[in-house]
Amino acid sequence: AYHDARERTRLHDLAVHDTERLEGLLLAVAGQIIPNGTVAAVLAAALAIRSPSLFLVLLATLPLIYLLSRASLRRCQDAAAGTRRAFGNYARTLTSSFRNLELVWLHHGGPRELAAHAERIDTLATLGVQATWRIVIHQRLQQLSYLGISAIVLVIGSRAVDRGTITPGDLLSFYALAALTLNYVRDAGLGVGAVVLGREPWLALHAFLSQSTPVLYPGTRRIPFAGKIT
Repeated sequence: AYHDARERTRLHDLAVHDTERLEGLLLAVAGQIIPNGTVAAVLAAALAIRSPSLFLVLLATLPLIYLLSRASLRRCQDAAAGTRRAFGNYARTLTSSFRNLELVWLHHGGPRELAAHAERIDTLATLGVQATWRIVIHQRLQQLSYLGISAIVLVIGSRAVDRGTITPGDLLSFYALAALTLNYVRDAGLGVGAVVLGREPWLALHAFLSQSTPVLYPGTRRIPFAGKIT
């Protein structure tokens, strides 16, 4: 009775599609974000030791990059959530159509039903393309921001060399180490797309698994009883 009251297509979507997206999220975190982020953190510590002044320049650029990334990621999350809702709606409609297939064709509603499905598929495809493009744009913005950081470090470091604050060798070694650090940060950022796509499924699966399922009476448990039945 409990499962019959729930939408079967929603359970199917949770068990198949949401778990697949969640697996992509976990693979991205374990295979890209954590290892590359760890190496980037170690290299950042080496940068701070190598040249504290230039490292402060790097830190000064982080707030701007954070604000840009946050705005871009918000658009990616909205697009991913819209795609997920559209996919769930289409799955429910498709299941209903299969259940009533004989009735639809009996009343000559096949062409109309196919046209409605084609429209829903087109909407779903459009939303999927939009979500993918937003993730790609986010990644490109991240790469441009890394190039901007490198340019800022090079310009400020060159002026420090002109003033005699640091040597050209110090600047080159810091710049090479900073470029290596940003490469690892970029590689870690490549997993952000999977995290964005898996965020909504993660929350949905967590909410589903947190529900308390009522224990159904199977008819075999002894019930304590005292007294009589009239």
